[in-house]
Amino acid sequence: MPDPRAGRGRWYSLTAILLVCACAAMAGARSVDEIAEWAQRASDHVLTAVGVDGIR
Repeated sequence: MPDPRAGRGRWYSLTAILLVCACAAMAGARSVDEIAEWAQRASDHVLTAVGVDGIR
């Protein structure tokens, strides 16, 4: 039986999460939803630079 949770459960360092939040805030994000939208739109190069690999 396949695990329905397979797409979730990724672990990222606290530093990487805070860097994503800081970058998004500097770009004008003012809520958690806007931070998530910024992270979805960010290039792979930017995400790798802050320590988030394989988010997509």
